Formats: sequence, structure tokens, C-alpha cells
Amino acid sequence: MLIIGTVLLTGTILVIHTIYAKERNDFEQAIEDTLDIKDAKEGEHMNMFNNDYEMDLNENNFGDTPNLNNTSSNNNDKIEYNEEAEEQKSKLEECIKKTELLEKKLNDSSINTDKQKELMDTFAYKYLQYDIVFDDFVDLRERTELHTHLWRKIYGDGPYTASTPNLSDVVLAPESLSGEKRLLGMLHSKLYPWLYEKFSSPVGLLRSYKGRGIVICTGSYHYRFAKSTVDTLRNVIKSKLPIEIMYVGESDLSEAHRKDLESYKMVTCTDVTKFFNNDIVFISGWAVKPFAILASRFKEVILIDADAMYIHDPALWFEDEGYKETGALFFKDRTLYPGPHGGSEWLHHWMKDPSDYVKNSRFYNELSSHEMESSTVVIDKSRRLLGILQTCKFNERRIRDRVVYQKVFGDKETYWMAFDMAREPYSVMPHPIVYVGEINYGEDIDDPNQKQLCGHIGHTNREGEIMFWNDHIVKDKHDPKYNNRLLRFEGWFYEDLENVQWTDTFHCANIKDDFPLNEFTAEETEIINKIIEREREKKFVIDAGTSY
Repeated sequence: MLIIGTVLLTGTILVIHTIYAKERNDFEQAIEDTLDIKDAKEGEHMNMFNNDYEMDLNENNFGDTPNLNNTSSNNNDKIEYNEEAEEQKSKLEECIKKTELLEKKLNDSSINTDKQKELMDTFAYKYLQYDIVFDDFVDLRERTELHTHLWRKIYGDGPYTASTPNLSDVVLAPESLSGEKRLLGMLHSKLYPWLYEKFSSPVGLLRSYKGRGIVICTGSYHYRFAKSTVDTLRNVIKSKLPIEIMYVGESDLSEAHRKDLESYKMVTCTDVTKFFNNDIVFISGWAVKPFAILASRFKEVILIDADAMYIHDPALWFEDEGYKETGALFFKDRTLYPGPHGGSEWLHHWMKDPSDYVKNSRFYNELSSHEMESSTVVIDKSRRLLGILQTCKFNERRIRDRVVYQKVFGDKETYWMAFDMAREPYSVMPHPIVYVGEINYGEDIDDPNQKQLCGHIGHTNREGEIMFWNDHIVKDKHDPKYNNRLLRFEGWFYEDLENVQWTDTFHCANIKDDFPLNEFTAEETEIINKIIEREREKKFVIDAGTSY
């Protein structure tokens, strides 16, 4: 039986959202009625949750087209809070006081402890029957924290496998559950209603993956980059990790392109929409990435972008000390747009007791509007299942389009935010981004004498060896004038806020004439040259076009 304190601390505040949305002022009477539980039975409506109080959960309609207008983090500053949410704030505060009164009356009453527990159990069950409102992140946080608390209490801290005892009860046998297990089952079904389309239960999900591998998301538009990346991994880096290509439906990646990619050894193409209820999640764009991790056939996943160019085997991430300790490894983005921004304001509104990393992060402290980038994400699903589930939750259609992607740029920040919400540990590579590329003068500015390094951002391992960079080996994939030009790799540097200034295009960085650049090692230079030689021979990217 659920302990009263657990419900009140982690769930009961949320019950108020069901109450304060109603146009009634008889809460005091409802408290008195609730105390009379002589005839209350499981499954019956309590006075607080009778038909007079039912919510209209369909009042916020939205279109099928994802929001694609958020092209810069500067847009975050233009987003204002929902006026309705602001109006509800004062109501919530008042209702919290009245909920505390309910607790006090329970404690002061002559009702015995078992009856108190029964009352609070029923109170929690009835609340959890209501769906999550897409923009109420306080509600989402409270439910998620309670879900994690109960999951770990019942099933342990992991790693979770198909043999974890009774793991499927929360889905397969909800009618037979009681107490904390029943509460967990209700939380699970409301948080992740899209999860059991292909898999009938958590055990089915856990049984579907094993081993380690690389996941790459691509459609035909970025197929040329994906093929070059796969070719590099197989024929230059010679990685032995299997590769799974994830695409979004038959129209996303053509059959010809799928066959071409699968011609490489240990490469398989998978339609990610076959795994989940796509009417709810509507997987598209950036959102495919966390769902691809969850659906992948691998237990330990290295997700890399189609245009992420590796010069060392990605398998080395599995040996990283932070990954081995936590089961999740993330990477920083460059520091941009310091100062207050819509994303930080939104985060502070709902985040409670953040992790030590978040407390010291640039985003949380408004030193940058960007914290993490997701061109590479490393996750052990058997250890961090709750974290990746919640990351997918952040990328559901309504939540991402109406809230998250309005506050941050795409899926990037959803990993650490969701992991923090689910109280899941993770590690972030301590080094800042590196910038790799060629030396030019005044390339994208008016001053022809300004020394610049033009190229792409990347990352090193903890030992300072460059592992990969984004945007492939072309000079600038976003600018048509550079479409058929390869980048020269002449040097690199770690992000340096005092000596380096990004240009408006972010393609180049202005540097001082005496600013020291790091040189590529002989081994790195040899690998880069091999990649470029294969590109000139095979023409994966140059002159390949983007035709479907």
C-alpha cells in the first residue's frame, strides 16, 4: 500500500491541477466529503473526481505540421508564457494550501492508519487517470519523479533485462495490481502511451536488443553523407561495430538507397515508425534520434549523425570512464548567446533540485543558450532505460512542437533535461568543443586581413585526441557556393572565449595572428587523407546531389 508521505511529496501536488481547473469553490466541502470513506471502494469515483470535475483534455488542438520556424536560439527570447498558465499559478498556490489542510485533517482525525492509506491510494489513483497536459512540465516532472522512484523501488536500480522479475506486470496485468505497483502501472501507461505498439511489454522491449552497435538516422536527402560515413567506418577506420540505419517510413529513405547501404558488411536499415504508436509521437526531423536509440536492436548504442566524420573508432566511447560509470555519455555544444533567454526561464520554472552538472552548466546559469549537441550520444539502455524513455517523451509531437522546440534548438538539450527529470545519472565529456578546418583571411567578413579558421565543430576524448567533427568533409554543406568543395584540414583549437570570436555565419572563427593552432598528428593526417582520397575516387558527396 502506498505510503501517504510518498503520494503527498511526489504526487499529490499534481492532483490539484485536476481541481483548480474547475469553476467551483466548494473545495472545503470536498475535503469534508473525502474524509468520509466508510463506503469508498477501489474503482469508485471520489467526490473530488466525480463527473462534475472532468477535464476537457482536447481543448488544445494542433496541426499535423511540426514547427520549423525555430531557426535560431535567439527566437527563445520571443516566446512568452501561456497566459492561462500564469492565471493558474495563483490558483495552484491556493489549492496547495487546501491540500495541506486535507493532510492535516487526515492526521488529526480518528481515522486509523490503514484507512488513511486507503484514502490516499484512491486519491492518487483517481488523479492519475487523467492524461498529462502537454505544456504542464511541473506536472510532467512530478509524475516522472514518482515513476522513477516506484520503478527503482519495485525493480531495482538496473541493469534491466528480460529476466528481471515481474517487469511486465505494469503493462500486462494492471487489473491484478495494487498499492505501489498499481500506481506505477498507471504512471507508466500515461507517460508512455505510445511504447507498446510492437512490443507487448517491457520484457519484450528488453528482449529486442543485445550487444553494441552504431545507429545512424538518415533519409534520402542526407543519404550521400550517410553512405560516406558508413564507408569511412568500414574501409578507413575499420570499425567492427554493426551499424543500424534508422529511417522514418518508406518515403523517407528509398528502397534503392536502403539496398545500397545494406551492401556494406553488418549494416541493416530499419523503419523506426514500426515500433511505436506514430499517431501520438509523429516521428519526424530531429525527434527521430531518441526514438531510434530506443528502437535500436543494440543494448549499448552510439548514435551518430549521418554527417559526423570519425577519424577514430567510435567503439572507444564504450571505454570512456564517464560512460562506464553512468551508462550515458553526452557532449557539449559551443557557447552561444549568453544572458537570460526563454529556455533558461522555462527550465527554472519546472526543474526542481537539479543535478550537480546542471547547477554548474552554462545553460542553467545563462552563460549560453546552447549546452549539449547530439551529433553523438552514447547510451546503455539496460542501465538508462528510464532516461531514454523520458527523452522520447520530450520529443513527442505535441510536447516538442508546442513547448520544447520553442524553448531550445531541436532535440539537443532534451537528453540532459529528460535525464535530470527522470533522476537518471549521465556523464558529459569535460572538454569543450574543438574547431577544425582551414586557415583563411576575411572569408565571410568585410575585413580581408582578419585571420580565420573556417570549418566544423568536433570533439576529443578525455586524452585530447580528436574523435570526430560534424558536417562531414565538405567546406560548408549549408552554402551552395561551397557545395562541391572539400575542406582543408590545417589545424584545430579548443573553444576559447577570450581569443576567438565566431562570425555571424558560424562558418568561420576570427582568431588573433599569434593565436596558437594545434596540428593534426601524423596518424590523424593519414586517416583524413584516406577519407578525402576515397571521396575523390567514389564521389559519395561531391557532385552526388540530393536526389531521391
